[in-house]
Amino acid sequence: MKLLFCLTVHSFLSTPMPHLSSFIRWFPVFLLLLPGRAMAQQLPVERVSISTDQEVYIAGDLLWITAWCGQSFPTEIPLSTVLYVELLDGQGQAVMQAKLALEAGRAHAGLDLPDLLPTGHYFLRAYTQFQRNFPAESYATRLITILNPTLESVPMAVLPEPPLAVRFEQGQPLANTLNRLVVRVSEPGCQPQDLRIIDAAGKMMAEPKLVSGSLALFEVGLENAAYAVICTTASASLRLDLPSTALAGCGVTVEREASKLIVTLKPGSTSPQADWQLQLLGPDFQPVATQPVGTSLRLEVPASDLLPGLHPLLISNGKGEILYAGSYRWAQPAPAATLALDAGATPRSQWKAEVRLPANLSGALTARKSVPWPVQHTGDLLWANPWMAPHLMLADGTMPGTGLEPIAEVLYSAYLSEQPAMLGKEANMTWPPESRDLSVSGVVRTGQTKEPVKNALVLLSVVGEYPQIHAQRTGEDGSFRLALRDLEGIETLYAGVQPMEGRQLELLVNRDFSAELPRIIPLPLRFDPLVHQHFEALWIAFQTRQRWEKPATTPAYSPREINPLPINLGQPDVVVNVNDFINLPTMEEVFRNIVPKVTLTGEPGKRQLAVYEDLTMRNTDNPLVLLDYAAIFDIEALLELPTARLARVEVYQGSYVLGDQQFGGVVSLFTNTDDFARYPLARNGSFVSFATRQTVNSFELVTSPPALYQPDLRSVLAWYPQLTGQQMIGPWTGPDPAGTYEVLLQGCDQQGACWTWRASATQR
Repeated sequence: MKLLFCLTVHSFLSTPMPHLSSFIRWFPVFLLLLPGRAMAQQLPVERVSISTDQEVYIAGDLLWITAWCGQSFPTEIPLSTVLYVELLDGQGQAVMQAKLALEAGRAHAGLDLPDLLPTGHYFLRAYTQFQRNFPAESYATRLITILNPTLESVPMAVLPEPPLAVRFEQGQPLANTLNRLVVRVSEPGCQPQDLRIIDAAGKMMAEPKLVSGSLALFEVGLENAAYAVICTTASASLRLDLPSTALAGCGVTVEREASKLIVTLKPGSTSPQADWQLQLLGPDFQPVATQPVGTSLRLEVPASDLLPGLHPLLISNGKGEILYAGSYRWAQPAPAATLALDAGATPRSQWKAEVRLPANLSGALTARKSVPWPVQHTGDLLWANPWMAPHLMLADGTMPGTGLEPIAEVLYSAYLSEQPAMLGKEANMTWPPESRDLSVSGVVRTGQTKEPVKNALVLLSVVGEYPQIHAQRTGEDGSFRLALRDLEGIETLYAGVQPMEGRQLELLVNRDFSAELPRIIPLPLRFDPLVHQHFEALWIAFQTRQRWEKPATTPAYSPREINPLPINLGQPDVVVNVNDFINLPTMEEVFRNIVPKVTLTGEPGKRQLAVYEDLTMRNTDNPLVLLDYAAIFDIEALLELPTARLARVEVYQGSYVLGDQQFGGVVSLFTNTDDFARYPLARNGSFVSFATRQTVNSFELVTSPPALYQPDLRSVLAWYPQLTGQQMIGPWTGPDPAGTYEVLLQGCDQQGACWTWRASATQR
């Protein structure tokens, strides 16, 4: 049999989506968001922040996550309603993925970590579909550690490190300007405070301004000459010759005033050219302000246009080449919030906390065992993955407990200087926000020439326990986008496209999770006695929970229940149960004899169904035909099915509008099989296993002490992800182990800026 068309669905193939002109057709309200700036500055900002209950987990444990999706410039209209969460290993491979519902910009869930994950560091990241328009470095990312003593660790190929290594803020040393650089020492006999910068004559030019772990920060003015970093001690003598200084360099100075930020170009030996541009980007790498250098060397940015965090500062020439890439840390002081902890000093006593948050903040609270994580570990993370710097900083510009903020700025700027393509990229609205719910998008193209096909009818069916049907015709660029509603768990989707005579069609579905990755460098897991002791305690506590009965608990909050929508067809006008009639030999006789209101039209080989409409007393062509809720188009193939496999037929009269498509009624057939009665669905569509939203569970508080014989070794005592205003939290019962426990309150505003308040108590 000769096929007139060919349809394939690739659920994991990333395919370009339409530009802004096509997007407006989907989301007209977005026109309200464009205040008339240049195209690169028209897009609003979504900023995600994430918080976890711990930083160290056992494989197979629960990871409790709270997320905020803030929105700013130029609208307060809610955009995304779905958050994508991934756990990446050191090679950037996703080992866990989930989709969470965003309600009022908040999402939370308990995620089951796979029990076969090997010990190591992992990157937890969260983003919306709208954020996929911007570089992956802007996605919210946290580093967590997972332990699995039952599984042999995967060997990590770690490149040998030189005794001394250096990174410059501008990517290279510049003459006649102040240079900031970070030097890393990996030689045990040399300490960062022993480092010095010398010139060719051996004269000392600078000593470290800041030292943390193995890193040293220098600020030094350099001329057009040779320089080196040295370390001379009783046990080591090291030298690192610095690269030659660049004469054609330039830099910037930044001054902060109460209501604005002033950025001034600081030329090097080469005078600025008229086609140069001084530019400040936001944390999402989109332009906040641009000043042609030919007009002025000074750029003033209102404070209202800035978000807390690291803002890239760029100087580029007329060709778009990046001449300078630095960063500025814009900080906002912490709002007035209160965290008061009432903790018992003995095991199994009652604990509670009082929280007071300003009206513009929502918060999450975690009570847990203090983690003895060394500061130098953060330095190692920043050196290996400097793109993580913005994610380690709070809205007030600090990295609590580290003092690494200036070092983070330099390393982040050095990373930016190596990413000209990312910094020069202009967002073109490839990924519209999911403002209604989860969406499935893709493109229809010809099978041979791969050209996009416009006006092709795409039908998407959820064929599981909670069926849905959606339809849309493709745009000028062959794209479609269909929203699913109120679903949880894994669903089976059937995607199909109506055949076009004489054309082979191919349907591609966009990858639902982002395939974009920053430059991830794996980190070795380093142990010291305190960290090792904490790891052991976690492992013993995990085994104890598996072996002992659960103590009395109460939910910390009530999760919102998802009630899936009923099938979007309404009530049928005609229902025919085939078993109520004698067995008819062919499907043609079924339609002609026992299914009223349905007529077969056309000659054999080209037959179609029509639905009779009582109001107009005429047949309507082009009905929507469904088989177990999957849309089908080949009526001749339907007529070939054995009638014994047919259970029920439902008929809907009158015009039926589905999406942007109008049908002449609906004929819905149901089989008594689990394989669609072997109808050849692959001829005009394909199935996709699709993850919808994650089921949200409630954290269980231990409210009364366990039995005397039952040990209680919990490291996480309480987790409240939905705090507002003034609340008394608890009480909850403390565990058995002595030690220091901390309560962390994280509050975030509507723009996604977050602050953290801490309180601690010692249990003896």
